[in-house]
Amino acid sequence: MKCSGCRRFRTTSAYPVILSDAKDLSNPSHLQRSFAAKNATLDDNAFGFLCVTLSALWFILFESTQRIAIMREIISTKDAPQAIGPYSQAIKANGLIFTSGQIAIDPATQQVITGDVAAQTDRVLRNLSEILEAAGSGLGKVVRSTVFLKNMSDFAAMNGVYGKYFSTAPPARSTVEVARLPKDVLVEIDVIALE
Repeated sequence: MKCSGCRRFRTTSAYPVILSDAKDLSNPSHLQRSFAAKNATLDDNAFGFLCVTLSALWFILFESTQRIAIMREIISTKDAPQAIGPYSQAIKANGLIFTSGQIAIDPATQQVITGDVAAQTDRVLRNLSEILEAAGSGLGKVVRSTVFLKNMSDFAAMNGVYGKYFSTAPPARSTVEVARLPKDVLVEIDVIALE
């Protein structure tokens, strides 16, 4: 039997077919064998209707997968430090922007700046601001941040600079002390922001 188009659904007997794999949806001969194995029969019209219906489902599933893949966008800007490993500066997905952790690298030189934790925090937040702007967002739309400190005794100095960037409606935040940070910096921050 071959697909004869979508006409009125008519069967000589009804029997459920269990598809073991998504590829079965695009394989009419497999469907025909599945019905034969169950001692079920379909006339040409019903088989055509089934093939057209399953082909439409396959198309919808494929298109949905493609749309989901498109909804994930890599964000990159030359106004912030370039990635120094296999990661992106940020990813935009489903209305949110997820930044990678930023450290106190000057984008012009790609070198860590000299200075204390306050100077490094300022550089980190300027880097984050540039990345968010490249994504069509900004620090004012940040909903969550994570601060990694080399030494928790630097909390007050970091917090003083951080508070200048998030003076109204600050985002949710976690601050943790870690044993070591990339390039032996004093602070690293990542954020999640709305588009």
